[in-house]
Amino acid sequence: MESTILKRPRGIKANKKIIICLILIFALLTVGVSAYLVYSVLTYDKVYAGVYINDVHVGNMFGSELNQLLGQTYQEKIDENVIILKSKEHEEAISFQELGIAYDITDAINRAYSVGRTGTLFSNIIDISRLERNGQVINMSITYDVSRIEKAVKSLSEKTNAQLFQHEVAVLDGVLVIKRGQPAVTVMEDQLLKSVENIIGNLQSENIIEVPVVTVLPEPLDAQPIFDEIFVEKVEPSFKYEDGILSVEPGTNGVSIDRSELDKAVDDINSSSKDESRIPLIITAPGKNIEDLEGNVFIDNLYTASSKFNTLTTNNANRAENIKLTTEAINGLILLPGEVFSFNDIVGQRTAERGYKTAHVYYDGKIVDGTGGGICQASSTLHLAAFLADLEIVERFNHMFTIGYLPLGSDAAVSWGWPDFKFRNNTNWPIRIDGEVTEDNEVVYSIIGTNENLGKTIEIYSPVVETYNFKTRYIDDPNLPQGEEIIQKYGITGYRVDTYKIVKQDGEIVSEKRVYTSYYQPDEQVVRRGTRVVEPVEPELGDETVELNSYDETAVEAVTEENDNDAELSFGGADAELNESIEVYPELEPLTDTPQ
Repeated sequence: MESTILKRPRGIKANKKIIICLILIFALLTVGVSAYLVYSVLTYDKVYAGVYINDVHVGNMFGSELNQLLGQTYQEKIDENVIILKSKEHEEAISFQELGIAYDITDAINRAYSVGRTGTLFSNIIDISRLERNGQVINMSITYDVSRIEKAVKSLSEKTNAQLFQHEVAVLDGVLVIKRGQPAVTVMEDQLLKSVENIIGNLQSENIIEVPVVTVLPEPLDAQPIFDEIFVEKVEPSFKYEDGILSVEPGTNGVSIDRSELDKAVDDINSSSKDESRIPLIITAPGKNIEDLEGNVFIDNLYTASSKFNTLTTNNANRAENIKLTTEAINGLILLPGEVFSFNDIVGQRTAERGYKTAHVYYDGKIVDGTGGGICQASSTLHLAAFLADLEIVERFNHMFTIGYLPLGSDAAVSWGWPDFKFRNNTNWPIRIDGEVTEDNEVVYSIIGTNENLGKTIEIYSPVVETYNFKTRYIDDPNLPQGEEIIQKYGITGYRVDTYKIVKQDGEIVSEKRVYTSYYQPDEQVVRRGTRVVEPVEPELGDETVELNSYDETAVEAVTEENDNDAELSFGGADAELNESIEVYPELEPLTDTPQ
């Protein structure tokens, strides 16, 4: 078998050599071109593209060209640029020449030319390649006179700064004057100085600087305190009673202002809409003068009330003396408008040292002797006068038992400490209490004042709404014969009485009001009942008639009088006076409508 030997064609080997040679040649060319390009870039004698001096692009320029360009550009700015510092009302101009500004152009050119040339070969190539994308700015060094800037800033501050003045409010010749104040203004000098230096450094085309300031405004006005300070309530002339002398104090004008005008004026000042506002004050004179008061005081008898007593017994004579002392203490008393009369305060404590006598009083439901008995007739009569004079009754208590000198429901019990009788002068004028005890055994009280409504009258109506019958207690008396009775103490009937105040105007009823409910307690009647058996005796002929039913009669005080209580009413220990004179009063006609 024959073996076949294959041989590689010679042409394939030759092709490989050719390809390798071509690759080597291309590589050598690439390296050569790259080396040439690198060499060309690194040996470039102009500023690389992408370099700026301030805001001027200086790439692809020779040093001589830069020197001419920059010198011309910045010298023009030095010659022409002016910085204007401007506040709200003032401004200050500073030229670049005044500031002695100088730009170091040579240094800037050198730094621009050094970009891409100061590092290693590799770093320079990287820096140069980045310039086209990012660029690089060279800030030109500047020198200037800082003191000149500071001087200009200080000058403007002196013109601009202002002291704080608050808004002014004053009254001049009856006119309220409101003047707008002045805000405090302070220039922020450090901030302004930095703004000037930024303009110089950046050569900005906009050279007007709004001066930064700190402003403190005046305190805003509030209309209410202004109104409160201006407003004065009108004061009418008034009476003064001191050391027993009645005089008239002059009144004062009222002062006010139109509130809507004040509110608007305050708003105008606070909003700086106006520099000044003027508002006339409103003056209101008193409605009366001193002459009016002095000529109309104590000109009317508002009401006179009276009640009677007798002096037939020692007890009643003592009561009369006590009533007289009390009336003397009250007579001539003057009450100014609004003042309150207190019976106990005016009369004082009833003591023997002050001349008060002993008379019958009730104490704890019994008849006893007590100092000052009878004074409740004075307080009750004065109460009736005050009531019908339309004065305000402040404090009033009825007696424990019924009285005989005034209608039920019109009495006023008093005792030292408590209870008291009080009323207020609710008129606009002083009142005087005139009191006297007449020779006819009558106590009279008159309320003297000024009647401002002559058609007005007051009536009192006190119907009995419930009656409480007394109980009778019997005491067996062996000194009295059987079947015979003697009343040792008369009983007292009790009542519940409602008191109404009737107000009429020109005879027509305008109001009816229940003002009191008085409870008068009943008191038992005591009867002595005979228990002695009497044997009949036959008279002998010629003998005188023998008086039957003879006995040792004990003195019996028949208390037929109604009773005046001067104490704690139904609260136990009552200091009650007895009035031995009985007055009979006709019943008052009932009202057509029952007051509520």
